[in-house]
Amino acid sequence: MPIPHGLLGQTFFLVVTLGMAMPLFPDDREQEIRDAQLRVIVPDRETTAILDRVAQVIEAANDENLDDFAKGFIPSRQAAIRWEAGLFFVQHELAIELTDCHMLICAEDTAEVAVNYLTTLEQGDVRVISVLILRRTDNDWHIESERVVRRTVVKDGCANGACGGPEPAIGGFCIGGQCQVR
Repeated sequence: MPIPHGLLGQTFFLVVTLGMAMPLFPDDREQEIRDAQLRVIVPDRETTAILDRVAQVIEAANDENLDDFAKGFIPSRQAAIRWEAGLFFVQHELAIELTDCHMLICAEDTAEVAVNYLTTLEQGDVRVISVLILRRTDNDWHIESERVVRRTVVKDGCANGACGGPEPAIGGFCIGGQCQVR
């Protein structure tokens, strides 16, 4: 399942600001026009590179492209990630849909990105909200780890046991890990 290109990988985000202030003079049409103008916010190069890395890893997982998937992680973890993901890819049909992400911290060599994604497996869907920790290595950004904040099992439109099933334990569907869906 491809990633909607509008969510990540773009070089800018559009913010529409609608003027809510009343004009000082009833005939102040210029002020009304300025209040309703479209404004473009251009993220810096680092933010774009980091968000592109997240999109690349998700796209590689969806394509079951083991090489590109492993390259998205820090070099010291790539061999282990490759092995774990290779086994996971042959055991499961996987689809990940990134629904939201926000840069939390962007320092010189480290970054944290809040992500919200839906993972689809044979057993059902899992909504994951987590923080990805990225490190700059070899002048490129790589995922170092993932801290899962919340994991919600979604089955037949019901979440967290709302349709009579058990409450899911908080745990992670680890990107690149062989974590089980409970």
